[in-house]
Amino acid sequence: PELRAARALDRLEATIRLAAALARASRPLDLSGLDEEAGRACAYVLDCDPATGRRLAARLTALLAEVDALLAALQQNAPPSCRPR
Repeated sequence: PELRAARALDRLEATIRLAAALARASRPLDLSGLDEEAGRACAYVLDCDPATGRRLAARLTALLAEVDALLAALQQNAPPSCRPR
């Protein structure tokens, strides 16, 4: 379970970083399925033994910073009519 969880986290991190790079470059991107990918990664972490799960959960917490960077890039490069007020 640990290897499967680690690989899922690697894929999720790569997806989020690629999406952020595309958003910063004002390129179109499709985020459909990202929620499912994140859910799958979380489920795989939950399948691990408690010590491994805690260690991998720290990676999930670190991914929040990546998601924040993606959100910032999306907001910065969105057309004015789509930006939050």
